[in-house]
Amino acid sequence: IFSAVRILDVPTVVLDGDLPSGVLDGLVARLNDLLVGGSPEARRPPALRRGLVGREAAAIGAALLPLHLNFSPNRQILLGQETNGGPARPAS
Repeated sequence: IFSAVRILDVPTVVLDGDLPSGVLDGLVARLNDLLVGGSPEARRPPALRRGLVGREAAAIGAALLPLHLNFSPNRQILLGQETNGGPARPAS
């Protein structure tokens, strides 16, 4: 999570999947503590949330990729393509 957050600079990370509810809640709580303790002073750690989709989360996320690829106004971001001579950046 640390590596992904440093590269992507996301405000929120959602954890979900086929884990028992108590295990997932405990994981979110422990990771929240680690993110707060391990983040540099100049950076705010992302909010860590528990997802609500459950065991179908990975399949739904994978199913959404073709839709995002074909219909997103910023599809270059997903493909990692450059725009206007520079790296792909999200719209402001």
